[in-house]
Amino acid sequence: DRVLLWGEYLVPNWYIGAHRLAWWNRFGFHQPLSLYFDAMTWVMQTWWQKYEHPQKQSTAAVA
Repeated sequence: DRVLLWGEYLVPNWYIGAHRLAWWNRFGFHQPLSLYFDAMTWVMQTWWQKYEHPQKQSTAAVA
């Protein structure tokens, strides 16, 4: 996973009329998306890793 996260990889679609973009839900990006953008540069360069708050652990004793 670290190797894949290190780089930016593109699978070419020579004869398709749309961009396909898949992402892992641990990444976030600006909402709403711009009306005009190049999916392979703008979106890939504006992602960031989501910050998750640590789960609150119960302090109740287990009997």
